[in-house]
Amino acid sequence: MNKYAVFYDYCDPFILFFDTEEEASKEFENRIEEDDEDSGIGVYMAKVIKVHNERDEDE
Repeated sequence: MNKYAVFYDYCDPFILFFDTEEEASKEFENRIEEDDEDSGIGVYMAKVIKVHNERDEDE
C-alpha cells in the first residue's frame, strides 16, 4: 500500500499522511497557495518508501 506525506519546515513544522497521491497533491497545492503570503516556508510532498510501526509494550 502506498502512502504519501505532505510537510513543511517552518518554525512549527507539521506532517500529514495520505493514502492516495491525489489527496496529498490537493493538500500540497493548498499549502503552496498559503505560502504565497509567507515567503520562506518550504513545502514538501513525498512518497513513503518504508514504514516501521513499533508496538507499545503495554498492548
